[in-house]
Amino acid sequence: MKKSLSKTFPSAAFYFGILRYRIVAVLAMSAIVGLLDGVGLSLFLPLLNMVASGDGRFATEGDGWIGFVLSSLERSGLPLTLSAVLLLMVVFFTLKGVASFVNEFIKVRLNRFFQIRLYTDLLDLLRNHPYERVLKRESGELLNSIRIETAKAIQSMKQFLI
Repeated sequence: MKKSLSKTFPSAAFYFGILRYRIVAVLAMSAIVGLLDGVGLSLFLPLLNMVASGDGRFATEGDGWIGFVLSSLERSGLPLTLSAVLLLMVVFFTLKGVASFVNEFIKVRLNRFFQIRLYTDLLDLLRNHPYERVLKRESGELLNSIRIETAKAIQSMKQFLI
């Protein structure tokens, strides 16, 4: 998977090389948040349909996604009322909030893992550098360079995962 990824998306291969399966978890949680948001927002359409009809009833013969949602709601035994649709919307938006929290929590953990891993890898590279060349450099300059490059890589990872 990494070879095909590195040919098509070289920057994605870099992040996948460090983060492995963790990047898939973030992308999957982002997709779940988007799906829950879409379902919750699509439930506004039956409410608008009810207001537009003027008689206070839902039209269950809708086509596509709305028809599926309304017929599923009727088959589940819930009455097709305004309060049932509003309650379903609250449930979906609550689930979306929980999924968003979990997604952000995973992103913070991923950010910290990436930072530690990259920093230690750079320090290991410095450890393998010839000692005489390290002595000729100022120690603050070396550590500051490592810190700045780590910060740049972390910022690019954040932009990549947005």
